[in-house]
Amino acid sequence: MRRILVVDDEAIQRRVLGKIIRNAVPAYEVLEAGNGKAALDLVRETAIDIVLTDIRMPMMDGLQFIENLQQLRQGVKIVILTGYRYFEYAQKAIQLGASDFLLKPVREETIAETIKRMDMTLKQERETWQQVSAYYGQMLHDWVVFGIQDQRQEIIAKFSLQHRGMVFVTELLPYATIPDRMQEELRSNVSRRLNEFMEPHGSAVSFMSKENNAHIVTLITYREHSPVDELFMRLAGELAAEFGHEAAVFLGIGNEKPVAESVRQSYLEALEAVTFRYYLQGKALTFRHAADRTCGFAYNAAKEEELIKEAIRKTRDEELAGLAEELFAGALSKGFPPVEQWKNTLVRIMVNVSYAVKDFMPEAEYVSTVSVLEERLRRCSDNAEAKNRFTEALLMFSSTIRGHRSKKHETVIEKFAAFMDGAYMQDLSLETVARQLYFSPNYLSAMIKNQTGMTFSKYLSDVRLKKAVKLLEETELKVYEIAARAGFRDEKYFYRVFKGKFGLTPDEYRRERAQ
Repeated sequence: MRRILVVDDEAIQRRVLGKIIRNAVPAYEVLEAGNGKAALDLVRETAIDIVLTDIRMPMMDGLQFIENLQQLRQGVKIVILTGYRYFEYAQKAIQLGASDFLLKPVREETIAETIKRMDMTLKQERETWQQVSAYYGQMLHDWVVFGIQDQRQEIIAKFSLQHRGMVFVTELLPYATIPDRMQEELRSNVSRRLNEFMEPHGSAVSFMSKENNAHIVTLITYREHSPVDELFMRLAGELAAEFGHEAAVFLGIGNEKPVAESVRQSYLEALEAVTFRYYLQGKALTFRHAADRTCGFAYNAAKEEELIKEAIRKTRDEELAGLAEELFAGALSKGFPPVEQWKNTLVRIMVNVSYAVKDFMPEAEYVSTVSVLEERLRRCSDNAEAKNRFTEALLMFSSTIRGHRSKKHETVIEKFAAFMDGAYMQDLSLETVARQLYFSPNYLSAMIKNQTGMTFSKYLSDVRLKKAVKLLEETELKVYEIAARAGFRDEKYFYRVFKGKFGLTPDEYRRERAQ
């Protein structure tokens, strides 16, 4: 988004100007500051395209502000607001780089015309710059990324590159496609911050990678000595803080090289350093430090796999989470393997332990599930996410077995319920019913309690009462006849149980239903 900054010590004047500008160019965001010092603070934090500033202000006047602004930012269009008696100040402001001036009091249409003219000038300048930038940017890209040397000297001269330097790869997260509009703004902002950082030491030039639209590639060169690693780490933190609202930032830094001969090698080192963001929670990593933490990797997880499969079979979720934690800690205890190699290992372990649930799922469902879980593991952006996904897969396997057993239990209850519905008039006990269904009394009792929340006796009583209610509502049978047909051998017991359940005697219930 383009931005206009209005600088005036009179709050009412600022608000009026802001309203006029918003009406004239709605696409612009309008910011306000009460003096030059506050305005400079805003410029340091935010990219500004056009500035409207008064001259006579406390703390820092308009001339001082313009002088500082020109040192801080190039290409900002500056419009002076001044009274006639301060016209000589306006002349001085023009000499310092102001684009135009307006005499107070300013008419609304004059402000609108001026802003639109500045906007048109900015667009023309940017179009010209983009054409030139695209030409040299392509040459720079091909030289750094592919090592094409044909225009090497022209590039070095164009960007005033020094003899020694290194390549940064700034990775923007998440990996989702970044819109073209945001790409350019991010590239411009990151490039600006890198140039500010390098100003005491040398220069920086950046471009968006055509191979990965989440990467901004920056070549920095310096006149004498390289800034130390600590400064680069601090810069990475500042970039992350400044652009964190748009994208998380991680910096991969290649080794220092003679630029003309070895710039591509530094780029490849920076790319490799970036991949180790997968394991780290920091904001930057140099290739030198990445190489120190790299390890060879041939991980045998046979023991861990057997423990995990056993915990899956026994549906011990807490144990599974602990085993996943131990697996990750143990595998990476000696250093970091290449990311793709580690992902392949995780996928292999996940597939191996999945055999614990293969017999509990239809073949097509099993194949599809494992395929989806594999894809999720491979797409993880960092190791913490991979550990969560891996643990979720183990818990899902455990849940599959638990669900299968639950269905088996439901089948037992379905058989039990069907039997009771047809045999409720008989003299039934838990033992006789269990024998009829070929279950042990203890197992059947546990299933009834687990699935219905009732004991066998309570379940039988409820079935008989439901039959009794149906007979009371639909027949003219005597109560003692109904009790017998519902399976109650004792009429008094039937009365007592019925009233305990419904709060009415069978006769009262029938009379109430008849009303």
